[in-house]
Amino acid sequence: FSRPYTSTRMVTRGLASFKYGRVQFRANIAKCKATGTWSALWMLPETWQYGGWPDSGEIDVMEAVGFETDLFHGSVHTRAWHGGNSKSGSMSAPDQDWHVFEVDWQETTIRFAVDGLVYYEFDRESTTDKTQWPFDQEFHLIMNIAVGGAWGGLRGIDD
Repeated sequence: FSRPYTSTRMVTRGLASFKYGRVQFRANIAKCKATGTWSALWMLPETWQYGGWPDSGEIDVMEAVGFETDLFHGSVHTRAWHGGNSKSGSMSAPDQDWHVFEVDWQETTIRFAVDGLVYYEFDRESTTDKTQWPFDQEFHLIMNIAVGGAWGGLRGIDD
């Protein structure tokens, strides 16, 4: 089928990856709020050291769906916590403005913030259980805007 819109992304896989540190994205998603859109700034493993998704982890620096006005989400996905059971937090902020979305990823914790305000913290509970903490490997960055998908398209897609 053909529609007058598409999804797109930029990925640093094979170009830039890192383990631990602070990641900041300055973004304005005011034009990405139609029903069916799903904006995301996120991170995936460079080498998938513990297997495919969700075994090797995922860090969502920011996700926003078009049908939720002014609400941003940050989360982690692991074998122990994924899908509807992921570990996440949310923060409300005007979606018309520019914001700095951030994770401060350390050896024992990942903190999520918008404009410097920490709204969620995910702490490592085990030093050996990789189903809970696969975040000891290099990750790369992904920026995308999707149309549809399991969450973005949950309430349909505007034409």
